[in-house]
Amino acid sequence: MATCGARPHSIGIALHHARNLAPSDIEEIDGLLVTSTARTLLDLAASASDSEFEEAFDEAVFRRRARRAEIESILARNPGAKGSRRLRELWEAEVTGERNRREAEKRMAALIRDAKLPRPRPNAPIGPYTVDFLWPDHRVIVEIDGFATHRKRRSFEADRARDADLGSQGYAVVRFTWRQIVGEPYVVVARLAARLALGRR
Repeated sequence: MATCGARPHSIGIALHHARNLAPSDIEEIDGLLVTSTARTLLDLAASASDSEFEEAFDEAVFRRRARRAEIESILARNPGAKGSRRLRELWEAEVTGERNRREAEKRMAALIRDAKLPRPRPNAPIGPYTVDFLWPDHRVIVEIDGFATHRKRRSFEADRARDADLGSQGYAVVRFTWRQIVGEPYVVVARLAARLALGRR
């Protein structure tokens, strides 16, 4: 979002006046002063539709333009801002993995459907485990790793032990991250299709 005060011409630009901009809320790109990604997300949270806001949020997270310290700083400095609650709720759901898991499973299911790949069993039980997607005839499992899934070493090691156990039972476990599903959908589909082809009976 540009910070300049010049009067806009009729070229489809909506001008917003932001108050209480701190120096850290402004950055320069190609000689143009603009608001930082964190500040822009806060402003969008106050005015954009759900789909517009979440699309901008996802793009910022995927491209690592929205860093944890910056988001938390903007929220701490603007507790009463109009969009602060909306941004905080989405950010907390993001870092805990709650939002990612729901959204990633929905997007993964859509990729599988649109690519006309064999239909899996979602949230399928295998012994003591419940896997995200299972192709029993192909002996293939897809698991979704959210933004915060492997922030803790214990979680990382538990997942690897689980994969090894499932592998010993003859299953191929393929893991995709939220960022891969959102930012590299064709790569995800290609990898999955190749794995299913190898496992087809």
